[in-house]
Amino acid sequence: ETIYKDLIKERDFNNINFYDVRAIIKIFGKERGIFHSGRSGTNTVSLNKNIKSISLKSKIKEIIDSFAGEINRNDLIEKLQKTDEDLPLETHLSDLVDEMKIFRISPGTYLNFDDAIKLCDKDEVKSVLDKELNNYEFITSGFIREKINDELGFNLSNFYYDTLSRILAKENNWFYGSNYLSKKTEKTKKFVDYIKENYDDSLSTNENFEIVSKKIGMTKINFNNVVYYSDMVF
Repeated sequence: ETIYKDLIKERDFNNINFYDVRAIIKIFGKERGIFHSGRSGTNTVSLNKNIKSISLKSKIKEIIDSFAGEINRNDLIEKLQKTDEDLPLETHLSDLVDEMKIFRISPGTYLNFDDAIKLCDKDEVKSVLDKELNNYEFITSGFIREKINDELGFNLSNFYYDTLSRILAKENNWFYGSNYLSKKTEKTKKFVDYIKENYDDSLSTNENFEIVSKKIGMTKINFNNVVYYSDMVF
């Protein structure tokens, strides 16, 4: 990609196709001591015959790490895509988030780890969550967002706190799962199943929320979404 971007700055090569450049290097480069592995989809060239290819996942992380501020999916596509090919961005982005190498800030928007972790005081967040986790079987991402933003004055998203929860769980031997953080037990069922098994049909929705929310740290919106929009029958 770097070679191609420099090449098209030259007037004679303004309109040359990326894949033509790659084919020329692949076929004729070795005459000049420039090597390409020859494999389809590999865009790495080297002055060494033993080429260690740079994966798409590594390229994505490199772009996010070097980008000033938040970067969205369209920015990534613009920097990576050479044709109308379908790049498996979502898979690699999800992997990088799961591996705690980047943060998802909002749907389709990401931030490098170093800048993201500075958006809050991690020690203060840990202190607040530590106390809350003593009071509940588990707490949800929405509950974490409301509690931390209200108490510490941040304005960060569920997505952000999901990644931060992974980090804190790893550092403190807590139990982490999708929409789940606990000191007491590992996640064994879906959130909707926790609600269902604690729901009393003889009581109103508000009454049920008051009872269940003493066991599970969740928001009223969390609860209502499960009750009103879940496929589960109550």
